[in-house]
Amino acid sequence: MDAIREFIVFYLSFFESSPVLYTIAALMILVVVSVFLHFIFKRILLKIVQKILSMTGISDVGYDLINRVATRLANIAPATAYTETIHLIPNLPEGLVLFIRHTAACFIVLSLAMAIAGVFDIINALYNKRSNSDNRPIRGYIQLLKLAVYLVASILIVSLVFNKSPILLLSGLGAITAVLILVFQDTLLSLVASIQISAGSFIRVGDWIEIPSIGVDGNVVDLALHTVRVQNLDRTEVVFPVRKLVTEAVRNWRPMQESGGRRMKRSIYIDQSSIHFVTAEEDRNFHRLAVLKPWLEMEERISGRWTGGESNEEGNIKSFRQTNVTMFRTYVEEYLKNHPEVDKEDLIMARQLDPSSQGLPIEVYCFLTVTEWHRYETVQANIIDHLYAILPVFGLAVYQQPSGRDLKGKWVAESGGPHEGAR
Repeated sequence: MDAIREFIVFYLSFFESSPVLYTIAALMILVVVSVFLHFIFKRILLKIVQKILSMTGISDVGYDLINRVATRLANIAPATAYTETIHLIPNLPEGLVLFIRHTAACFIVLSLAMAIAGVFDIINALYNKRSNSDNRPIRGYIQLLKLAVYLVASILIVSLVFNKSPILLLSGLGAITAVLILVFQDTLLSLVASIQISAGSFIRVGDWIEIPSIGVDGNVVDLALHTVRVQNLDRTEVVFPVRKLVTEAVRNWRPMQESGGRRMKRSIYIDQSSIHFVTAEEDRNFHRLAVLKPWLEMEERISGRWTGGESNEEGNIKSFRQTNVTMFRTYVEEYLKNHPEVDKEDLIMARQLDPSSQGLPIEVYCFLTVTEWHRYETVQANIIDHLYAILPVFGLAVYQQPSGRDLKGKWVAESGGPHEGAR
């Protein structure tokens, strides 16, 4: 240290004849010393932090995060050098010295706040490496802590700029509480919503959610303190306030995926004019269907009566005759019970809904054992395709509104063919 002091004195002796050059030379020495301190402290801090992390077995946090914290802490050393030694520089105006000292002090406070925020980022990165981090993310709480740190730093910086005590500023904080609540109302509402969501574990990163009121239908990509980012199924992204998860109606598909089953609810519209009683020939055909045969035999044993048939000798219709739509509904249920990708433990039903001008709806209701979207749609489509194809066996027709082709065919049939001029 004595050698360094002697060198500085010897160096400055060359500029004693000129006060301006002497001041500039002294400032250059201060700048060089501050840069040297920054470099040395950064190297030392990096080694210390990396050593601590390696001892705890969590050294894979990321060099960028560690380097960011070390750099911000290393900035404190040169700034401290300015605050403690700037007044030793001769011939500097008192106002300039005071300005540099306050600026350096504010820089120290800001660097320390940013370093603390960097430590919070490291904590978040370490937490995200846990297997259950997606279930209970802490990013919102980290952002809240960072906000509190920056708020305290802002108060200290303001007190340094105006040369007032921070306690004096805090004592007047109650007078502007209403203004702060108005300014930070989104933050406060989002904080409450984040606590509710985290406590109930309702929404997690990776969940498929729907919020029709704001056009959300996709996977949660990021769940922060203020906002939620969702990638829709069409690859667009929607960003909305966290409080929307509490104030709006949200559909979360995660329970369906975790249950291992997904509901199928589709309707087939029957032309009501095709509904009739089962004839003897149709009854014989139904007995040939492997799916229906066990059910028919069981019904015959229970009832002791024939389910088809014609009217008796007196011309009266037998009271127990079934309709073809009843047989179709029974076939649908038995077919679903034998389908390998239909959950047999859950509800299986083919029910009749209220008839309308669109026909008689037969709703197919069951739960499939597949939840992956593409496979689910394929299985569902295969089931409906089969049921459409089997309808003629039951003498039923699908209802659909007549198209131009239907009207043209009817006109051709009634007129015996198109005229030459129309061709």
